[in-house]
Amino acid sequence: MIQIKNSVWADLYMNCEIVLKWNAGKPDLVGLYFVAVKYGASAGEFQFARWDGEKWDLQPTGDVEAFVDIESFKNQLSVQWPNAAKAPSAGKKPDKDLWEEV
Repeated sequence: MIQIKNSVWADLYMNCEIVLKWNAGKPDLVGLYFVAVKYGASAGEFQFARWDGEKWDLQPTGDVEAFVDIESFKNQLSVQWPNAAKAPSAGKKPDKDLWEEV
């Protein structure tokens, strides 16, 4: 839990705004994306959706107005690992290879 006692910092924290760099059209790669979905003339929402290379997997269905790939989404938010002491180390190889190139 975050507790901010100084009202100036509290106002700054509560009014933080992040502007995403949206993409229009269709993604080049299959994968998970953060999307802006429009439902008719006056309704819409943001959600995570999978692009299968041909169509969006949306629940409920709507028109995707724009998208951001998950890596860009994460990088634009500057997300920190929940427990810094147990954060995975960049560049450190895992004990077992989780995948292999083919």
